[in-house]
Amino acid sequence: MNRQTERFNCFEKLLFRIHLGFLGFGFILFGLLYLLIDILEQIGDVFTSVILTALAVIMISFVTSVVRIIRYFLKFKGEEGNIGIKRSIITMLTSPIAFIIYYLVLFRVMLSMASCGV
Repeated sequence: MNRQTERFNCFEKLLFRIHLGFLGFGFILFGLLYLLIDILEQIGDVFTSVILTALAVIMISFVTSVVRIIRYFLKFKGEEGNIGIKRSIITMLTSPIAFIIYYLVLFRVMLSMASCGV
């Protein structure tokens, strides 16, 4: 396997782990939302900025996975060796799920902050 292929695979694994981390963080945040709803008035701004940052990361992750799939088909498709895009495909398919989770959390936080009178 040449250096370019190894580098592609290394970034494939790294980006996949980052995406799975943010997906898991979204599920944890969604669960904690219902436990922290009473004290949300005090931490609302920080909570909202974390959620918006995570939404941006998920959108960037989706675009990056699409670009990596296109790059694979243009550059590495016919090469021999152990190179694959299954992680990018999984990232591309789970990004909308993560986006929906973060959007629901953001929506719930905004409703809670509106009812608190913040």
